[in-house]
Amino acid sequence: MRFPAPPPTLRRRALAVLVALLFACPLLPAQPSLYWHDARTKQILRAPLAGGMPETLVDPAIQHPASLALDTLHRKLYWIERDTGTIKRSSYEGQGVETVAEEDGSYRTDLLLNSAAGYVYWQEVRVRREGNDVWPESAAIKRARLDGSGAETLFSNGTEEFFDFALDAQRGWLFLSADYHVEKVDLSSGHRDTLLTYEDGISTFTDFAYDASSQTLFWAHKNLIGRTRADGTDKRVLMGSIWFGDGVRYSTGLTVDAAGQRLYWLHSGRLRSARLDGTDLQTHLTTGILYADLAFSTAQRRFYLADHWSGAIQSYSEGAATPTDVLRSEIYGVMDDLVFDPSGNALYWTAKALNDGRVQRLDLETLQVSSVVKGLANPGRLTLDERHQKLYWTEPGAARVRRADVDGTGVETVIEPGNGVAGPLALDVPRNHLYWLTFDTSDEHLLYRASLGGAGREVVATLTSPFFEFAFAMDMAMDAEGQYLYLTSRDEGKVQRVVLATGTVEDVAEMEGQRPTALAYNAPDRMLYWVDEASSTLYQREANRPGAVMPAPAAEGRRVTDFALDPRVLAGVPYAGGGGAAVIFPNPARTLAKVVLRVAEAQHVEADLFDALGRHVETLYRGPLRADTEYAIPVDVQRLGAGLYFCRIRGETYHATQRVVVVR
Repeated sequence: MRFPAPPPTLRRRALAVLVALLFACPLLPAQPSLYWHDARTKQILRAPLAGGMPETLVDPAIQHPASLALDTLHRKLYWIERDTGTIKRSSYEGQGVETVAEEDGSYRTDLLLNSAAGYVYWQEVRVRREGNDVWPESAAIKRARLDGSGAETLFSNGTEEFFDFALDAQRGWLFLSADYHVEKVDLSSGHRDTLLTYEDGISTFTDFAYDASSQTLFWAHKNLIGRTRADGTDKRVLMGSIWFGDGVRYSTGLTVDAAGQRLYWLHSGRLRSARLDGTDLQTHLTTGILYADLAFSTAQRRFYLADHWSGAIQSYSEGAATPTDVLRSEIYGVMDDLVFDPSGNALYWTAKALNDGRVQRLDLETLQVSSVVKGLANPGRLTLDERHQKLYWTEPGAARVRRADVDGTGVETVIEPGNGVAGPLALDVPRNHLYWLTFDTSDEHLLYRASLGGAGREVVATLTSPFFEFAFAMDMAMDAEGQYLYLTSRDEGKVQRVVLATGTVEDVAEMEGQRPTALAYNAPDRMLYWVDEASSTLYQREANRPGAVMPAPAAEGRRVTDFALDPRVLAGVPYAGGGGAAVIFPNPARTLAKVVLRVAEAQHVEADLFDALGRHVETLYRGPLRADTEYAIPVDVQRLGAGLYFCRIRGETYHATQRVVVVR
């Protein structure tokens, strides 16, 4: 059936409405954004704060490498990512990184390779999570082809997790370390023999190396290194004693060089070796880095070292002065406390690693990562003074607060050691105030205030907790306009606030089963955002009135460790005539819209809403605006009829009219 065309009058009316809609919906140059990172993968992502498709800004090829193994036939290096259980591989030179086994929720450890047979082996533990508790459901030794295909279970022992394993593939023997014993399993018959027990110095976390040519199993446990034959004979401790070591305490990465008849291992930042009988102890390399594992290429006479703290795999040849990087994550160490700098269009964070903490920066234009401050003593929480372009951070171990320019220069101590610094920071830059928390051996936590330079230290509030430091506030966020300081109490499952005028403490939200950590206050919409450590979920709630706690739409379904907000809508918008900029967001609007304003000079501003016939609907704002500050004026449109409305803005030097469409 053919329908008649609409009459010209109706067509003109529809066209007029369409034109009005187009003019009423200007293209927004920016939207409020959320940045977050996942500590397991070291990814940094961005999404519109209101929700939308996330964009990955940084995705390191390597994160926290743990167990290492070499495919000597194809010159490939394999490793397990400690936090995700992902198995990856690359060339010996670090090229062509690819994933062999994807993250699937299981915990993988203890990588072995048999290049000739074409198999990679690992231990896989599947877990069940109940709140903050993790319980093993199954533990198995698995194998797959070198490309990860054809994965299958080689051996399973119920829920008992093994601390290490070794394999004699030719004879079908599997050696397993469990609680207080080491056993050998014949994979063809299933027969099991106990080779070592507690009386031999075996407890837990024993590291293995197996020499198939001599059928000898070498083991390292705390301050012992020993060996036994595969049949359980010739047991002996090669170095150390049960209670007193001789330089082999807490050794890992045990590796046999059968051709050179030497045993290599890692110990307290040193690469060491001895003959297979335990004599001729030597130190080959001293770095101070606590490597997680060691692999040795006999053909190259080269060692590969997994530095899971900073996120690197290094190689070392005997006689070289230092190791060289094969792969290194641009995200150094363990990330913490993202901070957004709108002036520099950059993200900053603290990076924790043994002996070398850092402050790092991501340039959001080039997506290049750099370390702006190095050599810090385990830096903690970080915050930004945007006005003066200063970064502030805590060093809890040294009990001090330090600061530097955003380019890393001018590092200085603001709060001296001994003043009890232990927790998060917050700044009230307009009032020249620095806030920080301390705790002591009582159940009291003290909130201090000083000038931004550290002078005039005073106690603002006392927070008490029945949980001692375990309930110590994990993060703080400042509402400078309302003069509230918000805090997260992880183990009490609360978000609280301190009324700075009186020093009183109020509960804002209490969430059963949550462990709130990272926290931010978004002034334009007066919303609180925080991370629940138990679920790695970002939540939000209105700050100043009771309301539902709900997942933040920007990162819903994503793992979040820490985050930063960019609340700006007018980012990059030049000032129009009269020195101002304005936009209504979102547009069209259904329930709530915001008139977002920024003026070049401080002035008194009035904002009024009119309908399409020019009738006054509502006064939205009367009052002063500071210069170069973005303001969000809420407009409740759910009580308005559908149609076109106008917001008229009048200031001393700036005048504008913005259109908004209300839809139903």
